[in-house]
Amino acid sequence: MGHGPASSPPAHAGRPPGFVRLAGTVLPLASVRRDRAQLAHLFRKARAEDSCAYCLCRPRRDLRLVIRVRDGRHHLAGWPGEGHEHAADCEFHKLTPDLSGRSGYVEGAIVERPDALSVRLNQPLTLRLTGAAPPSAAPGGPAVEARRGVGLLGLTHLLFEIAGLNHGTPAARRTIWSSCHRRISSHLPHITVSGEPLETVLYVVPPFRRDSATATREALDAFVERLVPGPRLARHGLVLGEVKEIGPARYGLQTTLRHFPRRLYLDDALHSRLTRSYPRALSATAAASREARQVGLFVVTRSPGGHLTVVDGAFMLTTRRYLPADSLHEVTMADALTARGLRFHKPLRYDGAAVFPDFVISNAGSDPVYVEVYGVRGREGYDLRRRRKQEFYRTSGIPVIAWTVAEPLPSLPDPAPDEER
Repeated sequence: MGHGPASSPPAHAGRPPGFVRLAGTVLPLASVRRDRAQLAHLFRKARAEDSCAYCLCRPRRDLRLVIRVRDGRHHLAGWPGEGHEHAADCEFHKLTPDLSGRSGYVEGAIVERPDALSVRLNQPLTLRLTGAAPPSAAPGGPAVEARRGVGLLGLTHLLFEIAGLNHGTPAARRTIWSSCHRRISSHLPHITVSGEPLETVLYVVPPFRRDSATATREALDAFVERLVPGPRLARHGLVLGEVKEIGPARYGLQTTLRHFPRRLYLDDALHSRLTRSYPRALSATAAASREARQVGLFVVTRSPGGHLTVVDGAFMLTTRRYLPADSLHEVTMADALTARGLRFHKPLRYDGAAVFPDFVISNAGSDPVYVEVYGVRGREGYDLRRRRKQEFYRTSGIPVIAWTVAEPLPSLPDPAPDEER
């Protein structure tokens, strides 16, 4: 399991978090990432001798880290299934598996190994043309019943979770879309969706930069060209980006994404269905909020006229720093936790209706603290779930900070003394 020798404690005992070991050499994680080109020989040696690197966040246990190579550059990632074993203030720390919606699928829907992650999508990306009209896309959003495959919201949550974008830290105050693009894109070469490389079928909208505008345009043209239907096959692609505006078009509606030069067109029926499936993310209040953002994952095809037409989609509400949230009230709480300098996670439900706490504070040296945002009053089903959660927390002894949104925000704990302010 990658533990250090049982005969003697690791040499890093007592060292603060943020150190890793590469081929027997202990280094600060920050310098490993900054100087990865100069340390390439250590990365190669670690892969050859240990098949991994080690995180030294625990005093008496070395935790494995995956070493990946992309475009000739080495990257470190948490070992599958071991993220919850890292110290709370370690950046490789993840929530326990029971607080992730990925556990709600049947075996084989999501398969993660150190070198690869495969996803069985419930949305077809290649359609065989038999003369009949292509089958309509399966409804997206929370109403999806089939859990043998991952829906579009589930894939969005998966990408944000493996990229650590559901992890709030003091440094998260500086997260911008370029950070999201970089962190999500770094994982794409190791993911397949329904047997296809995700980096081929998914276009993550890059931030606009003048010095890379030509390369960005060429990459987008190549993605769109792939969607040209053949005599027997029609191909769909995926586009992930931040919604800027949804407005009327000549026929139906058009979606404008930030940093994206093309419009995405959809008909009224699809827009109505998506609005019903994602009412909070697509509400007018969310669209007008300066504190929230709307992220969309779209299944697109190319029309005979060369336009990108939306076949299906999923929408996710986030804070202005792209941390996922289920409501604008959660956005307010997430911003308060971040401003307080706390480390916390947002459990993501994927396509299911799992009952999770809204946030989990994971300060170093402290037990996890659950955070609940109670925003619905007088609805029988919601009130019943609320009472059940409160009883579970009481009998389990789990500390909880609860906020009923009609009241002022509750007091929040102090951050750990060594947290970055």
